[in-house]
Amino acid sequence: MTEPEEATPAFGRARSGERNSSFHHSYIVCTAVSLLFMPIIAILVPILYSHWSSLLPYAHLSLQRAKLGTVLNNPASFPEPPYVLFSSRVVLPDRFIQPAYIFINNQGSIAIVQQSPSWSLVWKTIVDVSPHVVMPGLIDPHVHVNEPGRTSWEGFEYASRAAAAGGTTTILDMPLNNIPSTLNHKTLAQKINALASTKSYVDIGIIGGITMPHVPFLTELLDGGVLAFKSFMVDSQSKDFPNVSKKNLKEIIGALDRLSSEPGAVSKPIPYILHAELDLGPDEEDERNRRASDYNHRCYSDYEASRPSSWEVEAIRYAADIANNSNVHIHIAHVSAFEALELLREIRWGNRLKKAIVTAETCPHYLMWAKEKIALGGTLFKCSPPIRSDDNRKLIVHQAFQDDASSRAIDLIASDHSPCPPELKTTDGNLTEAWGGISGLQYRLQATWTAAHAMNASLSRVAELLCEVPARLFGIDNMKGFLKAGLDADIVIWDPESSQVLTEDKCHHRHKLSPYHGLKVRGIVLRTLLRGRSIYNSQGTSMHERVQFDARLGKLLFRSSKTGLSRSIAPDEWKSAITRK
Repeated sequence: MTEPEEATPAFGRARSGERNSSFHHSYIVCTAVSLLFMPIIAILVPILYSHWSSLLPYAHLSLQRAKLGTVLNNPASFPEPPYVLFSSRVVLPDRFIQPAYIFINNQGSIAIVQQSPSWSLVWKTIVDVSPHVVMPGLIDPHVHVNEPGRTSWEGFEYASRAAAAGGTTTILDMPLNNIPSTLNHKTLAQKINALASTKSYVDIGIIGGITMPHVPFLTELLDGGVLAFKSFMVDSQSKDFPNVSKKNLKEIIGALDRLSSEPGAVSKPIPYILHAELDLGPDEEDERNRRASDYNHRCYSDYEASRPSSWEVEAIRYAADIANNSNVHIHIAHVSAFEALELLREIRWGNRLKKAIVTAETCPHYLMWAKEKIALGGTLFKCSPPIRSDDNRKLIVHQAFQDDASSRAIDLIASDHSPCPPELKTTDGNLTEAWGGISGLQYRLQATWTAAHAMNASLSRVAELLCEVPARLFGIDNMKGFLKAGLDADIVIWDPESSQVLTEDKCHHRHKLSPYHGLKVRGIVLRTLLRGRSIYNSQGTSMHERVQFDARLGKLLFRSSKTGLSRSIAPDEWKSAITRK
């Protein structure tokens, strides 16, 4: 019996010869088309790519005309999430600056970052801020808020407002200059209660203090969620925050090593910040006596000589030596002397470290000024360590922005914002009596970018110093510091090409005395977003409109002593967070 012929569509019944002929004909046509159009495509692709950002507005317009969504171009007021933020210049991880769409969800987190637009029922609004730069919100790990007890010096409201105006979305509050200092569970609770009652425009992390009588309280501070510890190796200006001796420091590092080595301890040690100046005492007695005989209390160079660079060098050398075999993370605050950076570079890249981690920061005021150019009675510039020579400044600037990552000694740039009432700073030009601290929280981005631009440094390097590295070093990179999926949509939108002269009338610090006023800087912060919501808008015509007073969205950053991971909580949730850790 003959098998039935398989059913085949009529158009598929061509004989083998016909199929081969058809295939051959198609192949010739495709090849000819390819040869004709590939050179054209090869020419067009680079042209289109180079003009990608200029073509995107037309794509946005077409999509809007098709009623697929709404495009807002540099709007005066931002929508509430969810929305898509776009710019032709977005600073992405891995040093990329390119056009990108940042999809911000209802929770204020980044859902996805991609290079093409798309609309849905959720993502139906694009906010196009081109050509301005979109960068992660800045993280400042060295701020003296002075609350509780000295709210009249600054306080959470004014500090967080100034931070927002400067593009900073997270600050870490130092444990001293507030009363009482943050040294144990009780004083930590007082600080968090003050934060809860005031509310903040930005997120706040707390740093716990270590003075010798308070070493037993390390565990309760860790359990309380602090992000780091801090000690002074020299007088701190604060009576209830005494400095630690060399012997004390050895005991403290030993205690931190034991905590980080306990079974179940977090593998990444918590940073231990040191104000690294070590008064050499008898070793410098002759030089000290010589200076005292003709010391001019109004001369900045004399003040600088009273705290020589050798103090920094010896403090860093001692701390690194005793920490070398310990599982601790030593972070050197506000390095001002290039000799100290050279030592740090040798320690870090010369295979001298066995277990310890050693990192360091400098500050904008060491990048901007030199002692030779500070007039007599220049108390606004008094800080410790002091501002040093112009040659020293140039070397620090080069170290901060050099391309060779393998020999850097500066990890980040912090403000060391240390304000005080005007009467403590003016003192008729007497540098000895004046408060040692500079107000600069609001101006960190502009000052850093001014120095970076002079060195032809990239926006990516600035983002590393002000956003990415602070997030990593202080254990909040699971939430902040980068523009990538899963992290908070903390963002600064700014114009790096514009310049302005800094003036008191646009200063958001409680007290307006600052050496930055009158300085011409590059860059203007246009808007700051915290979890996708606007907290600062420079386009307003009044102080009220520039800062969104209805947007006090700041939270407390809480580090788990069990996992080492950080999360953001409302300050009034702190007590329950301790029980969960």
